[in-house]
Amino acid sequence: MDLDRQVLFEQVWATPISRLCTTYGLSDQGLRKACLALQVPLPARGHWAKIAAGHQIKRPTLPPLRQQEAIPAVRKLRKQVEASLPVPTMPMPDLSALQSLAGPFHPLLRAPVADYVAAAKEALQLKEKFEWEALNPGRTYKGPAPRFRSWKFLLDDGLILNKTHKKSFLRVSLWTYQRAFRVLQLLVKRLEGARFAVELEPGRERLKASRNGAFVSIRLAEKMQVGKRSEQPSWSREPHVVRALTPTGRLFVSIEQEGLGEAQVTERPDAPLEEQLDAILAAVEQQHQRSMATVDRWREEREAREESARHHLAERRQQEEVKRAEEAERALREALIGEAEDWHRGQVLRSYLARLDERLADGGKPVGDYEVWRRWAAEVADFLDPSTRRVVPSAVLGGVDLRGDSDG
Repeated sequence: MDLDRQVLFEQVWATPISRLCTTYGLSDQGLRKACLALQVPLPARGHWAKIAAGHQIKRPTLPPLRQQEAIPAVRKLRKQVEASLPVPTMPMPDLSALQSLAGPFHPLLRAPVADYVAAAKEALQLKEKFEWEALNPGRTYKGPAPRFRSWKFLLDDGLILNKTHKKSFLRVSLWTYQRAFRVLQLLVKRLEGARFAVELEPGRERLKASRNGAFVSIRLAEKMQVGKRSEQPSWSREPHVVRALTPTGRLFVSIEQEGLGEAQVTERPDAPLEEQLDAILAAVEQQHQRSMATVDRWREEREAREESARHHLAERRQQEEVKRAEEAERALREALIGEAEDWHRGQVLRSYLARLDERLADGGKPVGDYEVWRRWAAEVADFLDPSTRRVVPSAVLGGVDLRGDSDG
């Protein structure tokens, strides 16, 4: 970047240093020191408040540079600004090249393709905005660009498009997403040719290939190189270390079976994924066989659990049946004992009434309405005696038969 005193002078009198310093990747004190070293006059304290209040303040002129010691300061400032500009290690794709994905795609991929094309356009807009603001510090960018997003942060994330907090069937960068979709297009056709039913799960977490009651999960991603970079934030004098991912341009396919197990096919410099479709399909078949074995094992385990549950249910029903029989027997015994106790009480009452009858026969005198009470007490004794409800006395049967004969 070409820096000179005149440009810096215009900038510090047009934009507060607290905002301008972020453009240069310096703290506000660092930019002040650079201005002093370059003999650039700075606004006095309260300058911007007075401007906001409507005051007219005369701006000084830039004096000529008197000392050559300021030249190292210019070089240092230039190096700091250039270091703050992320420089990609791969050539950027052209916006016009994005239209090459507009051709016919499998119905499963059409919506993701449109989303990635839109995300790529926004990423390049962020790059254009970043580069324009670096060359025009203090000025407002008027071009199209997403708000609340940054090209530097996108670079730190490896330029991954449509990045989410969870797994995705596609995790590739701005450099490789077009080729990744072409690989997926070829792969989906090969899978359907092998009688797999292919679907994209809700949330786009994985591409699911199913056959014969078992499936495998397929994801395509780009290998990233993990590194660090140092930057000088405006709020601190200490350098801040930032974790940064760098795309490698190498794609790989991950094939997961049901349960546990994963296979990967990674492209090599001499063998891109487009030329390894046979190897990918072989890995899919192998993982699918393992998935089928897993599904069979799960079915056997489920059937064993169901059989065990049926066995336990039969045992529990049998135990309940035995318990009900025992409770019924216990109830019968308690009823029998109750009947015997009632019979005994009835017999006691009859013995008592017989004793009273003996006293009357010996000349005793009844008290009160004895005859009425005597009939009631005899009825109570008969009511308590359950024996007549178990076995009808022969005298009662005979009486019934005689009455029947006399009526006849």
